Amino acid sequence: MSERGVLLDGADRPRAPRRVALAVAAVALFAALTVPGIPAGLGLTLVAFGVAGAVVLADPTALDRVTLVYAGLALALAAMPVIRASEWVLALDLLAATGLAALAVVRALAWREIFRAPVTVAGKVWHVVGFVSTSLLPRRGVPRRLGPVLRGAALSCLLLLVFGTLFATADRAFARIVSDLLLPNVDLGLLPARLVVFGATLIGSGALILAGRRYALVTDGDANVSEPTRRLGRTEWLTALTLLDLLFAGFVLIQVTVLFAGHRYVLATEGVTYAEYARQGFFQLLTVGGLTLAVIAAAVRWARREGSRDTMLLRLLLGTLSLLTLVILASALRRLTLYEDAYGLTSLRFSVHATILWMAGIFVLLLVAGATMRTSWLPRVAVIFTALGILLFSLVNPDGVVAEHNVRRFQETGMLDLGYASSLGVDAVPALAALPPELRCWALNPIATGLTSSDPLLGWNLARTRARSVLSGGVGAAAPRCDPRALQHLPSGPLEVI
Repeated sequence: MSERGVLLDGADRPRAPRRVALAVAAVALFAALTVPGIPAGLGLTLVAFGVAGAVVLADPTALDRVTLVYAGLALALAAMPVIRASEWVLALDLLAATGLAALAVVRALAWREIFRAPVTVAGKVWHVVGFVSTSLLPRRGVPRRLGPVLRGAALSCLLLLVFGTLFATADRAFARIVSDLLLPNVDLGLLPARLVVFGATLIGSGALILAGRRYALVTDGDANVSEPTRRLGRTEWLTALTLLDLLFAGFVLIQVTVLFAGHRYVLATEGVTYAEYARQGFFQLLTVGGLTLAVIAAAVRWARREGSRDTMLLRLLLGTLSLLTLVILASALRRLTLYEDAYGLTSLRFSVHATILWMAGIFVLLLVAGATMRTSWLPRVAVIFTALGILLFSLVNPDGVVAEHNVRRFQETGMLDLGYASSLGVDAVPALAALPPELRCWALNPIATGLTSSDPLLGWNLARTRARSVLSGGVGAAAPRCDPRALQHLPSGPLEVI
């Protein structure tokens, strides 16, 4: 072992303890056998927990409070395939879980560490194969005691194959038993997918282990990068931030009237429809929020402060900018609400709703950090807040909320886009079941057609199980063929999608 805690072999390559290498290989093999060919469910979650177990086995001493919080949130997000079935929601959950896993292994606390964590883990990919293989393969030939065992196993396999084939061809009953018990059906078409999953799981888990402190291949000395020599002077940042605040204030003064005018503004403005009102400014306002975060980060990083007076002035300007941005985000949210009142809710609009609320939460954290004059907690709290937001977003069931909103809107206005409703997927089935029977058939039959009769054990999923329960009650297949007359008096065009 080197001074940095790196296990090396004779060729100066990283080497894992045999138990760690076996755990990584076992998890990768389990993933290859269970994930391809079945819907996302219990198996995918078990793989995630297996990877976590291998990482902990590699370095149990690395578990501290910060690591446990990051890892716990990552595993909670990795458990979503058991609860939700919407692919886009699961993709977000698993992406966030992967990012949190990277933060956990490198124990990221500061902004620099948080942004560099995924790059740090990705940089270990090239070392994973040597890291695992040098522990699994014998380094000085086959041990003397292992040779007879391997030769006996090879001879046994040859004899069983020859005589088993003869017996199977001689007796159909024996052949059926052998086929069912010893030779389960193997889909060779899934072999490439299994190889990809095996390699991805092996490399991913190995990279997470190598990025940890015990097996790090490089020191952390480069983390303390010297401060940039060129910084913005007081005149520069004071002028820029003051003018930016004035611009935001002017925009907010105009928006306050529109923010509370609501429908009256849209109806009173000649040539302005709901769609135009939302589209003309909504994405711009959302972009303003994102760019403002970048401006604040740049000001904190590069604005030169010469004494407490400059520090207080900078905090005041950035705090004002954050407050004004909160009003702008409220305006964007109001625009989106008007759009939804006119055209209904979609998954995209619900996601944007969540994004605005998340961004507002980040600005509130910035305001709290500025008011308390303490910022060391901000990076990790921002990460935890983001992870909790994604977890809550998944638990709320976006497709179910969208379906419930549109069903309630139909009950109030008689307007519904059945084509979009039937595309929501199994998470929306319980909410869509509240439609009248003649429309329920059109909404649920396409979902029922794409839903298998049951899930394998490792593909079990709560949303699909609930959907089958609803559909088995007859609500999804009230009639083998839906009655076209039910659509004649439905005053609805397609949902406009932003």
